[in-house]
Amino acid sequence: MDITVITPYDSSNYGAYLQAYCLKNELEAQGHKVYHTPTRSAEFVKAIYYKDKPIRKKEKLFPLTFKKNQKFGQRKYEMFKKDIEVFNIREMSDCKSDLYVLGSDEIWNINQQSFRNPIFWGIGMEPVISYAASIGSADKEMLKKYPEQINAVRKLSSALVRDIKTKEFLKEVCGVESQIVCDPTMLVPVESYGREFKDEYLEKNDCILVYAYNTLNKDCIDAIRSYAKKNRLKVVGCCFNHSWCDHICECSPLEFSSLIRQCKAVITATFHGSIFSILNHANFISVPYSPKTSQLLTQFGIENRLLGTKDFSVERISSILDGEMPGYDDIEKKISDIREKSKGILKSAIEFAVNDKKFDYQICPSDSCSACFACMNKCPKNAIECTVDIYGRTMPMINPELCVQCGMCKKVCPANNPVDLNEPIKCYASIRKDEEEHKKSASGGIGAVLSERIISQGGVVYGAAFERENDKLILKHSKAETLEQAEKFRGSKYVQSFIGGDIYRDVLKELKTGRNVLFTGTPCHIGALQNFLGKDYDNLYTVDLICHGVPPMQYLTEHLEKVAGDKKVTDVTFRIGPRDFVLYVKSGDETVFKIFRDSDTYYKSFIRGQDFRENCYSCRYSAPERCSDISIGDYWLDKTTLEHPMDGKITVVVVNTDKGEDIIQQIRDDIILEERDYEEAKSLNDQLNKPSIKYKDRDLLLETYRKTQKIEEAINSTVIKKEIETYNFLNTTLPGRVIRKIIYIKENGKWK
Repeated sequence: MDITVITPYDSSNYGAYLQAYCLKNELEAQGHKVYHTPTRSAEFVKAIYYKDKPIRKKEKLFPLTFKKNQKFGQRKYEMFKKDIEVFNIREMSDCKSDLYVLGSDEIWNINQQSFRNPIFWGIGMEPVISYAASIGSADKEMLKKYPEQINAVRKLSSALVRDIKTKEFLKEVCGVESQIVCDPTMLVPVESYGREFKDEYLEKNDCILVYAYNTLNKDCIDAIRSYAKKNRLKVVGCCFNHSWCDHICECSPLEFSSLIRQCKAVITATFHGSIFSILNHANFISVPYSPKTSQLLTQFGIENRLLGTKDFSVERISSILDGEMPGYDDIEKKISDIREKSKGILKSAIEFAVNDKKFDYQICPSDSCSACFACMNKCPKNAIECTVDIYGRTMPMINPELCVQCGMCKKVCPANNPVDLNEPIKCYASIRKDEEEHKKSASGGIGAVLSERIISQGGVVYGAAFERENDKLILKHSKAETLEQAEKFRGSKYVQSFIGGDIYRDVLKELKTGRNVLFTGTPCHIGALQNFLGKDYDNLYTVDLICHGVPPMQYLTEHLEKVAGDKKVTDVTFRIGPRDFVLYVKSGDETVFKIFRDSDTYYKSFIRGQDFRENCYSCRYSAPERCSDISIGDYWLDKTTLEHPMDGKITVVVVNTDKGEDIIQQIRDDIILEERDYEEAKSLNDQLNKPSIKYKDRDLLLETYRKTQKIEEAINSTVIKKEIETYNFLNTTLPGRVIRKIIYIKENGKWK
């Protein structure tokens, strides 16, 4: 069969290449056609070997050293590229394989950005198995915050892993049983492949080989050099251009074994360096920078070859290298047994995968998920739970123990099955007539008037309101049956509302009683409700808020904890008050924090469109066509063009259905209503045309948050921090106000 192997075969170290090479050999020996696919761009791979120009300060200060390292990297790149020619390479877009094999190496180590690539988890592929995959140094608790990756592991036909830590992760976090197999470099006898390495320096000198990244400290290096000098050995390096070595052996991956055999001893600080020292029966020392290295040597009963960096000394090196050699006859027997067992497991996994059809527990791609929770409401077994991922986003997560694999969650998901959109039929500028009630709203107050109308008819209203839950303030959807209850829905709330698993179910229950229902939310909420219901109801009125995007609630929660200190936050407003766009944080009747948007990290990041959910930047609802009966938002029009004067903030009312027009006419006596050209409304609101655009440093914000799990640090790592500092300087200091005045006069000819 055709098999595509997903592994970083093109990395700049021997281990990554050789594990891919050996797995290829074994799969071909089993009669398969084997392909490899690029996992990074050619430019990225090339940059691993060498840089075209100095970037770091040290590189710029020492140009000759940079040039020397650059030349070394270029030669190494050409050597590796030549050995890579033995692989059958084809792009993933051209892959239509019978099977995909993930691994080996630390392809599930989410601490490394490249390994967070969906390709290493088999996302979008079928059928898939893993071979000798590892999570490396990744923490199991941290991995729980990657639901899409967890679901991908659950879909594997067979999970074959390299170490106990990875096996425990699959069992504890993913609920998947796995088997431990040997590293691919042990699948093929080392003497059956490779080339002889030729180097005159090795022929003329007795050498000790060092194979390590730049991880050995000065004490280690001094001890190695002292031992070598004492024993009349030359220190040679390979793969990496260590300046402290007497000589660098520039060998290709397929010459690595030959190099080991030509040296008197080996000191390695890599996992694969340890494996190849064992396979080539070397006299070696292994520096255990990861548990897998210790596990490897313990497996073969030679843990006495381990030497930590804190214990390095000439005496300790001598005690190991000048002592008794490992019992390689017994080790070879163990390797042979492990090899044959792993081959059998691999063969069985391949045969099983061909006939295995696994249920995919991923409802929709994480970056497409809006957390509308139509899936949770629709699930007949309540098998869908809410989790928070590494970026603070709420996500649905199927519990495999409760799931009956009916697939209803996927069918109801708007990301998988988009709802129909409507061409608007009318557009209005509007405010409510009651001035005092108007002031209580963030815009023209039309949403509140609609709520009052439905409740006066004996109906119910659904909207978003802040509530305290688990001792934290969160925004969530709830129901109101009285005017007093509906008051909590007023005002703009610049954060995502949590729907939960019962709201859409409750809407359906009320609709079936015949009561009128008004549901207000973001467009993705409306789309989710429509998919959940499966049909239109005459007594349902839907209102979508013209949405710019929503940050995860986790971000606002963290921000409130910072600004409110030990105060118990009971309410937050963003648009209601004597001055617009001011964040008010309240504890009961006390305002514990107040700040203008351009001086606040959270508010500024929201206004700039930097901290939204990923799906917001490709939202299909940010378009001229709408999904609800009515769309409402701010109308920033030129008031001098109005036929009917309107004081204060104005609402744009986009009517998308006849039912929407009917309910607007029902409240006409309570509002000032003037029809406008929809083209004007679109020109004044980008989200009636297209989704919000990612603001500068969006990727930096996400990466910082992933590492720190602190939104303040994440926002302050971006240009937002500088923008806030600039705003505060220009508006709160005397020198700043003078500068601002000069700039204004220069641009406008006079002071305002």
